[in-house]
Amino acid sequence: MGSYIKPDKILCLILWILLSEFSSPGHNFYYLTFVQFIPFLYMIKKYERRWLFHSIFYGLLYNILYYRWLIYPVKFINASPFILGTVNVILMAFYQSIYFLIFAYFFKKYKNIFISAIIWGLLEIIKGNIFTGFPWGELSYNLYKSPELIQIAQYINSEGISSFIIFINLFIFCFFNLKKSIKIVGFTIISLFIFINLFLFHTYKVTPINLKIALVQGNVPEDVKLEEKNAELILDKYINLTAKINNSDLIVWPEAIYTKPFENDNSSMKFKLLNFIKKKKINLIFGSPTVEIDYDNQKYKYFNSMFLITKNLKIFKYNKIKLVPFGEFTPYKRIFFFINKIVPGEDYSSGNKINLFKIKKYKIIPLICYEGIFHSLIKKGVSKGGNFIVNISNEAWFGNSYALYQHIAANVLRAIEFRKYFFKCANSGISAVINQKGEIIKILGPLQTGIILF
Repeated sequence: MGSYIKPDKILCLILWILLSEFSSPGHNFYYLTFVQFIPFLYMIKKYERRWLFHSIFYGLLYNILYYRWLIYPVKFINASPFILGTVNVILMAFYQSIYFLIFAYFFKKYKNIFISAIIWGLLEIIKGNIFTGFPWGELSYNLYKSPELIQIAQYINSEGISSFIIFINLFIFCFFNLKKSIKIVGFTIISLFIFINLFLFHTYKVTPINLKIALVQGNVPEDVKLEEKNAELILDKYINLTAKINNSDLIVWPEAIYTKPFENDNSSMKFKLLNFIKKKKINLIFGSPTVEIDYDNQKYKYFNSMFLITKNLKIFKYNKIKLVPFGEFTPYKRIFFFINKIVPGEDYSSGNKINLFKIKKYKIIPLICYEGIFHSLIKKGVSKGGNFIVNISNEAWFGNSYALYQHIAANVLRAIEFRKYFFKCANSGISAVINQKGEIIKILGPLQTGIILF
């Protein structure tokens, strides 16, 4: 045992934890991303006979740190012990560590920095598409506060940026063992990458949107939202905030802020909202659950929906397509029968198409929460002529955790990839306006109450 605990192993372990933590979204040390993987690469190369153990062990550490916010939602589930949150984090970390293992295998086998960098990007693509897809936590997101370094995502997507990050890590780690010709090629690639990004950042002209848009962040705690008796109080809070807004073409409220199923609601609450819209003469986007009843089979379908109600009281709806696995539904129930959803309630059904909303001459790509990280879904909206993105969210489940920063980081990459304005409205934050260059031009932080006027 004493021979196993060596100074270099202890140093690598400490560096790995520190670099993994402080390079991730929510901190300001994003430049550490370019050396973040050096301790991991050292352990794989120096202790090659134990590469399998080290790739799993280091992968687990990294992902437990990154996904520790998964422990938060359990406090809203009375029937579940706190240990469930820990289990959720560990299971997620084990799954994500598989990709570290595969990457380590190729690095060990081929000892080629170009192949290894490409493999990492391919693994991120696979992770974002297999099963239900989970493009969360990509390395490129670490650079969201430095948009001048990620402009090329328009052409190579976020996974290409991640490959480049890994390439720099590999290039630095292997530098003294590389042939001169490989060093020249490496320096050339890095120089071109930086030059192209800076050139695109400084030459790209942001196209203005001639709409006045307001995002309302009411900051309603999740335990308050879960109590049915508070439904009208929540509505009143958002109405009172919105009443302060003048001359906006579009007002956006967050996901599920109308906590009753809007279409099926015949209470005074619904008429209060409609009367407010008519009197204020506003176009309002908001989130609400939807219930569809199949009377023949005596079944119910639940949807997480986004509504647009125009000032003329015309109603348009979009049902969420990309549901949160183990949050809004349990995927592959026959396999994962032993795992409960993180959040309470019935499984939601998935919508089957993306319906664009229209305000004046603009077509809006509607996205609900988690959908804002999916390249493929935004691409469908863009192909239908979508001019900009409106993403409504409720992240009060996760308090003031790093999940909020990880989410907005992914949104920045999506804005650059499609050169679309990205308007994100979250109940408890982070709400933001991101322009087509990936710059966060307006923001309301976590647990704040306020309005963003654009």
